Amino acid sequence: MRWLDTYSNVEVRGTMLFLRAKRFTSAEIHSEIPAAYGSHAMSRPAIVKWCQQFKDGRTDLTDAERKANNAEQVYQTWCSGWKTLFSAMTE
Repeated sequence: MRWLDTYSNVEVRGTMLFLRAKRFTSAEIHSEIPAAYGSHAMSRPAIVKWCQQFKDGRTDLTDAERKANNAEQVYQTWCSGWKTLFSAMTE
């Protein structure tokens, strides 16, 4: 079987959501995802996590929580850098 050469995480999650709708278990999905996308597409723990979230009613395929956390980290780092610069200027 030929793997897909290019894909996004959102595409993989969409495939997982489709397979969940067809009543595939997370173990069955774990065997299907590497068959289509290759062995490095998504780890088993990540598949189980996303399957649980889909089971709980999640429909958003983006990783919004992660983006929010990264944005907050960037903002905090930026603020910290400015505080350091201002304190150095006032000394």
